[in-house]
Amino acid sequence: PELTMEFYYIGLSDVMTGMTSFPGFDTVVEPRIAASASRGKHSILRFYMDYPQPAGSYVSHTPQFLIDDYNLQMTPWTSVDLNAVGSSPDYSDENLRTALSNFVSALGNRYDGDNRIGYIQ
Repeated sequence: PELTMEFYYIGLSDVMTGMTSFPGFDTVVEPRIAASASRGKHSILRFYMDYPQPAGSYVSHTPQFLIDDYNLQMTPWTSVDLNAVGSSPDYSDENLRTALSNFVSALGNRYDGDNRIGYIQ
C-alpha cells in the first residue's frame, strides 16, 4: 500500500526565537507540510529540544534565548547503551513552562484544523 504520511522531527530552537516569537512556522514548518501536501500526503510533526546523538555531533534544540536570557539550566547526559549524548533542560523551570505553553498555543492557533497535518507529537 502507498504511504500517506510523512514524518518530520523539528527542533524547537528552529521554530521559536523568543517567548512569543515563532518565525520557524514560516521558514521551517510551512515548507515541510506544503511539500508533503504537494505529494498528496499528510505531515506528522514532532517537536523536540533534546534528542540523543553520537558524541561529537550533538546539537541542543532547546531555544537559546531561554538559556541566554532566562538562565535555563541544562543537564548534560551520556548513555553508554545508546552510544549517545544529550543535554536536557530543567523542565521544572517556570520560564521554560511558559515558553512551551506559548508554543503550544501558537501552534494550535496557526494549525488547528489544517488538513495537511495528520498528527502532532
